[in-house]
Amino acid sequence: MMKKRVYCLILGLLMLILSFAGCGGEEVGFDEEEERLAMTINLMIPTNSSTTAEAVSAVQDALNNIFNSKLKTRVIIEAIPENQYMEKLDDKFSALETQMAEKQAAEESRKKAKKEAKKRGETLPPETTEAEVTADETIMNDIGFSEIKYPEMTENQIDIFFLSGIDNLRRYYDAERLAILDDDIGSTSKKLSDFIYPTFMDAAKISGSSVAVINNHVIGEYVFLLIDKELADKYYYDTSEYKTLSDAVEFVEDMAVSEPDYTPFLREVDCYSFISWGDERSFYGAEINEANVFGKKMVPIVEFQSRKFQIHYSIMKLFKEKGYFSDDPDNDTKFAAAVMKGSLKEMESYKDKYYVTVLQNPVALNEDVYAGMFCINGYNTSKRTSRAMEILTLINTDSTVRNLLQYGIEGVNYRLADGVVKRLNNDYSMKLVNTGNAFIAYPEEGMESDAWEYGKRQNLDSTTYSLIGYSFKEKDLALFTPSDAMYERIWGIMDGATYADLFKESDYSSDDLNPYDEVTDILRFEDRGYTSITTVSSESNFAARLSEWFSSNF
Repeated sequence: MMKKRVYCLILGLLMLILSFAGCGGEEVGFDEEEERLAMTINLMIPTNSSTTAEAVSAVQDALNNIFNSKLKTRVIIEAIPENQYMEKLDDKFSALETQMAEKQAAEESRKKAKKEAKKRGETLPPETTEAEVTADETIMNDIGFSEIKYPEMTENQIDIFFLSGIDNLRRYYDAERLAILDDDIGSTSKKLSDFIYPTFMDAAKISGSSVAVINNHVIGEYVFLLIDKELADKYYYDTSEYKTLSDAVEFVEDMAVSEPDYTPFLREVDCYSFISWGDERSFYGAEINEANVFGKKMVPIVEFQSRKFQIHYSIMKLFKEKGYFSDDPDNDTKFAAAVMKGSLKEMESYKDKYYVTVLQNPVALNEDVYAGMFCINGYNTSKRTSRAMEILTLINTDSTVRNLLQYGIEGVNYRLADGVVKRLNNDYSMKLVNTGNAFIAYPEEGMESDAWEYGKRQNLDSTTYSLIGYSFKEKDLALFTPSDAMYERIWGIMDGATYADLFKESDYSSDDLNPYDEVTDILRFEDRGYTSITTVSSESNFAARLSEWFSSNF
C-alpha cells in the first residue's frame, strides 16, 4: 500500500511539472483583463464506425492535459459515426432551439404574470435561479492535490461542430446557427491566418463575415501534357513553346507515321477546362480561365458554345477517327503523348522520361474547399465563442494537438515509420480532412514523408473558381439536368458527327448546321432551362440570381 501511495505521489508531481511545462513557448492569446474561469467546451466530430468510446476517452484525456494547462479549458468530444453525424447534429440543434424557445416563452409568461399580480397588488414569489459563478470550484484528488473542478456539460450544449459542404454551411448560416468569428480571428486567433491558406480563409466568409475555420488541405489536381523526350529530341520538336493540347497535335500525327511502335496518344480525355453544374450529364456550366477566378463575374453558357470545349472535343474526335488511342491505356507504357491529371508530386514523377506542360493548374472548387470545416454555435455567448476559438486555433496550429485529434495515442493507435503514420489498429479512426489543418499533421499511411511540402507548393499554384461559396438551389439543379431523351438526342448528334462535320460552316437558311450550332439551337428552343440559365431576364432566372450573388459578395 505504501509503495502505491508513493507511486501515486510521484505520478501527481510529474503531471504537475508537465502542466507547468505546457505553459511555456508560444501561447494562443486570450483576454487577461478579468479572471479566467474554467470552462467546458463540447466538440462534435464525425468518425469512422470502428472508433471505440475507450479510444475517444483516452484522446480526450490527452488533449485536456494540454487544454487545461494552456487555456483552463476542458473539451468533451462527441465522436459520432459519419453516416449518423448530420442527423445527430441537426437533432441536437433542434432540441437546443426548442429548449431556448420554451425558456423564452416561460420568461414572457413570467413577465405577464408579474404585471397581472401587480394590478392585484400582489408580488410573485422569487424564481429559483443559479448563482453567478465568480470563482473556480476546486476538489481534492486521490493523491491529495487540489485541482480545478470543471463545469459539467449543460443540456443540449453545442460549442464546436464539424460541417462538410457549402450547402450545409449555407443552411446553418441561414438558420442563424453559426457564430461570427471575425473579432477572434482579428485578435486572439489571428495566428490562424499564418497557418491556413488564404483561399480557405476567404471561402469561410458569408456576406463578408467569417463563419467557419476551414480545414487546410491540398487543393485539386493538375492537368498536364506529356511528350516523350526521346521522340521529341529525335525529331527536333521544341515543346517549351507548347501551351495547349492544340500545340501537340502536329507532334502526335507525326509520331503516328514515324514511330508505329508507339501509341500516338494514350487515351481519350474529357474537356478539362469546362465545369458542368449539377449532374455530370449537364450541358450547362462555365469555362475555367483567368476571366472567372475568385471574385470575377462569369456568364453561364452551354458547353457546346464554349470555344475551349469545341477545340478539345474536335481534337479527341480527330484522334479517335485515326485510331491514335491505346487499346490498353492502363498498362501501356510506350506512348508518344498523353494528357494526365494528378498531384504535383505525381506530375513531377514523369519529368525524367517526358517533357511536362501544365495545361491547367489545380482549381479550388466548392466540393474540395468545403470538404471539412469547424464552426461554432451561433447561440453561444461571445466569451464561450472566444474560448472555443482558442481550441480551434490550437487544433490548427499546434502539431501535438493536431496529431492527437487525428491519429490518437502514439504507441497505442499508431506508430511513426520515417515520419509517416502506421496505424496499429482501427480503434481510433478519423478522416484527415475532418480534424483540422492537414499540413501540421503527420502524413497519413500510404503517403510519403514530404507530401505536405508538395501540397503547399500545389496550393500556391491553384486557381480559385469564381463560384466558390455559391450554393446551388434545388431548382437550379433541376434546370441543369437534361431529360434522358434530350441527353441521348444531343450526344447522338455529337457522337455521330465526323471531325470534318465539326468544322463546316452553318447555313441557317437551309438548316444545315454544324453539330455545335445544331445542338445549341435544340437546347435554345426546346430545353426548358436554356433561357433561365443563360439570360438575366427576370428575378426568377438562375442567371439573375447568380448576378445578384456576385453583386452582394464582391
